[in-house]
Amino acid sequence: MTPEGWRKAFEVFHVAVVHDAGTRAAYLDDACRGDAAIRRAVEQLVAAHEAAGDFLEQPAVIRVQHTELPPPADDHAAADAAPPDFSGTERFALVRVLGRGGMGIVYEAHDRRRNEIVALKTLHRVNPTDIYHLKHEFRGLADVAHPNLASLYELVVEGPHCFFTMEIVNGVSLIQHVREGVAAGAAPPAERITHAFGQLAEGLAALHGYGKLHRDIKPSNVLVTPEGRVVILDFGLIADVLPERGGIKERVAGTPAYAAPEDIAGVRATEASDWYSVGITLYQALTGRVPFEGPFDEQLRQKITIDPLPPAAIAANVPDELNTICRGLISREPARRLAGRDALRALASRSPDRSPGGTAAGPAAIRTPFVGRERPLAVLHDQFERVYRGRPTSVFIHGASGIGKSTLVRHFLDQLHTVDDVVILRGRCYEQETIPYKALDGVIDSLSGYLRSLPVREAERLLPRDVLALARVFPVMLQVGSVSAASSPSHDSADPLALRRRAFGALHELLTAIADRYPVVFYIDDLHWADADSAVLLDELFRPSAAPPILALLCFRSEEVASHPFLQSLLNRAGSDGCEAIALEPMEADEATSCSAR
Repeated sequence: MTPEGWRKAFEVFHVAVVHDAGTRAAYLDDACRGDAAIRRAVEQLVAAHEAAGDFLEQPAVIRVQHTELPPPADDHAAADAAPPDFSGTERFALVRVLGRGGMGIVYEAHDRRRNEIVALKTLHRVNPTDIYHLKHEFRGLADVAHPNLASLYELVVEGPHCFFTMEIVNGVSLIQHVREGVAAGAAPPAERITHAFGQLAEGLAALHGYGKLHRDIKPSNVLVTPEGRVVILDFGLIADVLPERGGIKERVAGTPAYAAPEDIAGVRATEASDWYSVGITLYQALTGRVPFEGPFDEQLRQKITIDPLPPAAIAANVPDELNTICRGLISREPARRLAGRDALRALASRSPDRSPGGTAAGPAAIRTPFVGRERPLAVLHDQFERVYRGRPTSVFIHGASGIGKSTLVRHFLDQLHTVDDVVILRGRCYEQETIPYKALDGVIDSLSGYLRSLPVREAERLLPRDVLALARVFPVMLQVGSVSAASSPSHDSADPLALRRRAFGALHELLTAIADRYPVVFYIDDLHWADADSAVLLDELFRPSAAPPILALLCFRSEEVASHPFLQSLLNRAGSDGCEAIALEPMEADEATSCSAR
């Protein structure tokens, strides 16, 4: 939309917010006069405005205030600020509170098993929604390793407690670091800026290379250690660059002063949104202040309609190159914004100890076309055709670590996205998780999200009779309104084995009900990390004689088969009706030739 259109939208918005729900629609009909773009923009602004009050008072992420760390306490030290419902575990002894946020608390903790100090992030409230978001935050970065990103260690769901541990970073905020000793109205030394922001850019580019967005880059989420290492942390709002279809629209993300205009206006965030936040942070580093201040809606209006004064017009001694980089990063239009790769190259060119590109890209940053593997891909498509005919099918994809199992399945699922009515439920086992039924946990998260995306009546028709048994084993199901509203059956049992049998039956019934309407793909990666309870459930769920009519894709490492009887039993089924195994080997000569020719 044009700047004139946005100005009109803001005029209508400021009047619309004073109308109650009963009169607002009629006012918008008259004020927008059939202009769908302005009407849509106003509705986004109103929704963002109504979400902003709770958001600003109860931030969605932890804001850790780091101070100089005392010597590690011994195992008997009291965590005097600990809430009464969480005092640590047998393994983790709490030392002190590092920070609090709207969702949880971050502690300094002593890991007795490893004999080291870690940061431990737990929840204020243990409910299905908050547990889901905590798991999502951890899993979003479980495979990410980069010196400029805080390292995550382990995710634990233990009794009533849910938490994860991560690297503890002793440092100061990025702005405090670069502006230390700098007078008001002056810019910091250029070398200090480029050294710090070059690392910030490398860390963010690596995160994007793994297909993730941060969505809350700001000075307090970027720390600098005494050794000068820049570390990005606080990933509570992390999101995929390409979100799954059918997801639930999230509320306004990020901190308004640093968020991109398209982000706080309710438009889907992109990599450019993160780089805008870097630009605002750079602006503050150069000038000592952010370019836009004031109430939420006023900040949004300014960001959409006004170009801020260049940093060089506010602070003395701002180098031309840094002034140009900053202005490019905070362009109002995402398409015209300076790309992260270009910003990284420009920052690196000014820093004597960094080379363009540096270590910016993670393993997934180089995005090459999918080539080869035509034969196993054809097998997957053939097996999917069976599902269309209502026949259950399981495919076991195995091979050496790094051979391309996950890449093959991801490419296959990307192709299935062209099929509008397919339901894809994804999960993965993580070695560093201690969670009941951890092989199924991600799939059930995905299943609950699918049910929440449906109209209420349609979701209700799919639910099994004993859905509450399933919810007791997998509490995330209580996020589904129809499940949480269900009344507890009179034959509810505390017997764990009886509860497990009922939960298994309910899951089978639910998958069958969905499969009666749409083809369903059930995908679990890294199955070799599965726990024993998950193995029992999967063995029962996918018995050839009783499996629901879905396509089950189970991936695991070949070198792990000998030490996991469950994986051996799966492979023993291959070749029978409804069971197929794909053993991935290094590409054959004709496939390799095809790759090199491209």
